Amino acid sequence: EGGPLEFRLMTFGYLVIRAAQLELWVRVARTSEQYAEVAWRSVVVMFGATSLWLMLALVRPDARIALPLGVALGAMELIKPKLTQGRATGTPWHPHHIAERYGLLVIIALGEGVVGAVAATPTDPSRWNVDTILVAIAGVGIPFGLWWTYFGVPFGGLLHARPKRGFAFGYGHIAVFAAIAAVGAGLHLVGLAGLDGVVPEVAAEGAHAVAEGAVAAAEGAGVISAAEGAAISARTALAWTAAPVLIFNICVVAIQSSLAGRPRFVEYIGLAAMLALIILAWVLAGFSVGWGLITVIAAAFAPVVTRAVSSSPS
Repeated sequence: EGGPLEFRLMTFGYLVIRAAQLELWVRVARTSEQYAEVAWRSVVVMFGATSLWLMLALVRPDARIALPLGVALGAMELIKPKLTQGRATGTPWHPHHIAERYGLLVIIALGEGVVGAVAATPTDPSRWNVDTILVAIAGVGIPFGLWWTYFGVPFGGLLHARPKRGFAFGYGHIAVFAAIAAVGAGLHLVGLAGLDGVVPEVAAEGAHAVAEGAVAAAEGAGVISAAEGAAISARTALAWTAAPVLIFNICVVAIQSSLAGRPRFVEYIGLAAMLALIILAWVLAGFSVGWGLITVIAAAFAPVVTRAVSSSPS
């Protein structure tokens, strides 16, 4: 509405974490002659970015000014490792440990899928039907399929073999995390659409923040009409879940390829099978959103199945 953008609390939490990072880099700069240059570059860039975030939070400019500045600072944070390290092997790091950390973040993000489905599940047993039960099943089945797809790739070993591709691995996960969060939001929309195609009292029921954001975005895109009782097309709502599932797998294959070279043919088969199942799910959603979701579960497991079949002895 043209007012100041309030994010002082977020900045305070950011400062707490950044202070610890700065202390560690200063310690490296003082104790390691080999990595002192990289460490001091990290200190200078991090201190500069932190100071700019603090100034932005204290000045609290109009949102129209704060948002572009925030985006610019965010971009600065993203390129900071490249500016300071120069390459992924600038300072020593443990490939398997890094892969494990990213894997744990994937698990946390996958929990959003479960929360998205649960948030849309009616607490009144009289409102339960086949579709709502299948939505609840999908809230567990789809994240589990994505989990299996992701952890079926030995990222730790691939990073160990090609450590210079570490930046591709790290930055590529931004899209992975976004796709997982979108799956959770889509599951929430599908759950609401399954309730006679109407979103009932979304704000009053205190829906999860990610799902609320998806609902608001859908309103802005014309998918949902608040003036018409927030009616959602079952097919459109399902597409909000199915498309991120496909994007997730494309990102995983792309990251794997950046580390291991050209994808194996079986990865293309998995993507093709997933796309075919998603199209089938979209068709089925016109008859039953629940059975459409079950097909999306099958799509989420398609890469796992194709890998298993290709690796099995003939």
